[in-house]
Amino acid sequence: MSQSAGRSSSYLFSTPYLTQQSGIFVRSDNSRITGEQDLRGQRIAVQRDGIMADYVRQRGYTDRPLLADTAVEALQMVASGRADCCG
Repeated sequence: MSQSAGRSSSYLFSTPYLTQQSGIFVRSDNSRITGEQDLRGQRIAVQRDGIMADYVRQRGYTDRPLLADTAVEALQMVASGRADCCG
């Protein structure tokens, strides 16, 4: 479980012993998004209650990410064109 401000109010987190990288996935035919700087205003799919939902809000990319129940569903949203990217 990733630490966030909301989760810290309910759970006690230890000093991290492992870090995990996250990525933003875009369809190969989408040339509008070439880096993190291009995410503002895009339709971003994220896993419901995942750390990426907090991340895209905190960074100001979107205040209303598209919520998916699973990472697979978020990827399917991108593949179908319902989302511009997912994280």
